[in-house]
Amino acid sequence: MASDGLCIASLIRCTHVAVLCSLTEETRGLVDRRRMALMPKKGLDGTLCGAHLFNLARGGIVVEADVVSALATGDLSTYAADVFEQEPPPTNSPLLRCAGFNGTPHVGAATLEAQARVGTQIATNVLAALSYNGGRSAELPDGIVCDPRRGPLGK
Repeated sequence: MASDGLCIASLIRCTHVAVLCSLTEETRGLVDRRRMALMPKKGLDGTLCGAHLFNLARGGIVVEADVVSALATGDLSTYAADVFEQEPPPTNSPLLRCAGFNGTPHVGAATLEAQARVGTQIATNVLAALSYNGGRSAELPDGIVCDPRRGPLGK
């Protein structure tokens, strides 16, 4: 693996590691039990702070079964994720019962503000489509063209 050297170099020095990469064949299973065990539990200044892993990338990069084991043995102090190998994770997933696990849904675009913007854009598009007349295409915001014979189309 080309990224293996970088991954190992980061893991052996860092007590807090955030996974922020694309899921590819090269990164699938990249952070496994062997690599988690490399993480120090002391900072570079000697402070005992544990090993903490955060997966904010894609499910499948971190091996969840290995996380469960690492949390049980103390190789990991905490694991936080907003992505899972199976989305949504099954309710009987052992990971969900682990002390030291913190999980949230991967819903960065679901803030109240983002949903209000989406709702406003949808309403604007519907109103533009409803105002269509005379057999001519109506131009909607963001380059969408509404043709009643074919529906909304990209330019």
